[in-house]
Amino acid sequence: MEVRALNQTFVLWRKSDGTPVCQDAYCLHLGANLAVGGKVKDDCIECPFHLWKFDSEGCIKEIPYIENPHKCPTHTKLKTYPCVDYCGWVLVFFHADDKPPEFEPPKYVPQQLKDEDYMPHLKWDIGFVQLNCIDWCDQVGDHTHFNTLHKDMYIPWTLILLPDWLLNLFPIGITHKVTTFMGDDKDWVNKVERTGWGEVSKQLMYFHDDAGITWGGKVLETTMAQTTEMYIGPALIVFHIPFTIGIIKVFVSTTPVEGGSIMRVRTWVDGRVKKSYWIQWIAWLLSGISASQLMSDVIIMCNKIRLKKPILQPFDGPYNRVKAWIKQFY
Repeated sequence: MEVRALNQTFVLWRKSDGTPVCQDAYCLHLGANLAVGGKVKDDCIECPFHLWKFDSEGCIKEIPYIENPHKCPTHTKLKTYPCVDYCGWVLVFFHADDKPPEFEPPKYVPQQLKDEDYMPHLKWDIGFVQLNCIDWCDQVGDHTHFNTLHKDMYIPWTLILLPDWLLNLFPIGITHKVTTFMGDDKDWVNKVERTGWGEVSKQLMYFHDDAGITWGGKVLETTMAQTTEMYIGPALIVFHIPFTIGIIKVFVSTTPVEGGSIMRVRTWVDGRVKKSYWIQWIAWLLSGISASQLMSDVIIMCNKIRLKKPILQPFDGPYNRVKAWIKQFY
């Protein structure tokens, strides 16, 4: 398949053992697009134009009208990018200067999906949006907006606020208390060592959102639960959302394309949820509440600018620390 992103055109294909391969889409011979009419044969991608074959390392393995395969050019290769399967996603590491990956996606996440009998639950393609990875990362450093933008309840899966007449009968709201950790912070290292959950890496960023329901402006302590959000580099976010019925993991990807990004959302639910269609429906409802909050962010970010020198206040959150974290990738 063809993927256009990062101002590049890629061809993605799989070897016979299922290993994903990501390469430049255009044949080194005369520039045909390998993703349009190309075929996978003998663990190679075959060009639709002159049937040249390239292996998963980008080497030219066969030119059909050359009898001696040793005469295939060896001075150049089809550009190939590090590529892995991860929790239902294909992740590609891109470096403008062709440097190798500086980190791997955390192994504890797929291990947890396996150990706790998770299953894929929902797929939601938001599609093209006029925002980028950096916009999403900035959200972690902006604690204040959780209690301004995200204090109100929406009808699940919509951006329609609960009507006033209903709120007069049921004065429900949401409260948040947010803490941000860089992945190599001392406090985070201690937490990982103490709990055995999470991973230490400077390329990761975590934050806790202690969220709960308010009734008439008062916090209902029994509803409080801690959502953990993890950024794997700047472009993939994993939400770990515990509910009484079970745990929902939400994966949100932001793939840079011309003029913005393509956003996709995938959710997984643990073994407790998958045992009952009724509980799965509740998980769908709860996911819809999260989706509504997510989309309220998207609308703001698609219509804002990123100021070079914002007027920050002490209560805003660790905006500059997050900004410094982002610079390792850009």
